[in-house]
Amino acid sequence: AESADAALQPLLRHGLLRERLGDVVADASRAQILRLLGYRVDAIEFVDAGHTPKNVLLRCHRTGATAPRAAWEELDAMTGLLGVRPALADKLESELAAARPPPL
Repeated sequence: AESADAALQPLLRHGLLRERLGDVVADASRAQILRLLGYRVDAIEFVDAGHTPKNVLLRCHRTGATAPRAAWEELDAMTGLLGVRPALADKLESELAAARPPPL
């Protein structure tokens, strides 16, 4: 964890970069959580970047597909590395628990 902390310092040192990283992590977390719950997710530009700095739209279509174990591992690895707990994961805790495959 110490090497991960050191690796992230250039991203976290400056407020503006930390804020943008936070936005990207939040959007990526939301997209992955929805994927885990059976949605096909596309992250698209909502409006031209010249109008707003936060312009990501998650377009989702419910497929009901079961997410592969690797998708769960990706979310766990990302949140573990960054030391974050997405608010959406808290709000959908029971749905995520029901959808998560049992341990091997």
